Amino acid sequence: MGAKYHVGGIGVTIAYAAAGLTLSVGMNLLSYTDLELHDITLLLALHLGIFPLWFRTMWLAAQMVPGVKWWHRGLSFEELHPILADCPVWMKYMTYGVAIYSVPDMLLSIGALIGKVPAFFLPIAQLLSARSVDAHPALGLNLISRAFSGVAMAFYCIALSTAVAADQRQL
Repeated sequence: MGAKYHVGGIGVTIAYAAAGLTLSVGMNLLSYTDLELHDITLLLALHLGIFPLWFRTMWLAAQMVPGVKWWHRGLSFEELHPILADCPVWMKYMTYGVAIYSVPDMLLSIGALIGKVPAFFLPIAQLLSARSVDAHPALGLNLISRAFSGVAMAFYCIALSTAVAADQRQL
């Protein structure tokens, strides 16, 4: 083990982001099943876990891309391109795919939860929630879990890609 794999090093950041990504993918997939998610503990852990990891991610991004002011805003897609340049190709596709998936997933899940979905998306939203939230109260938690675990997937995936790129650059 090299010096960069000490506590708080890139190795720990990669493991943290990979664990968060795995848990958020699992929660997102479970929310599509008939299994009723009654507990929000995992969802809260996923979201609270984003914050310390995101500070580290933004600090790494500032090291890799000059001009990124990590303390006052997030990454834009233009800033993400040079960061992902050092990632494996499959990781680039995964990062963009998860980021693109998370937006309609969240919007459709929240729309299905409150019953307000644009007509264009109605067939997809009905497919997402074939049962009524009123008849099955646990379905509401499933829709919330689906919406927010999709967003967590995007954050953890971007953090993982940034950490891997930083490791490739030996920061």
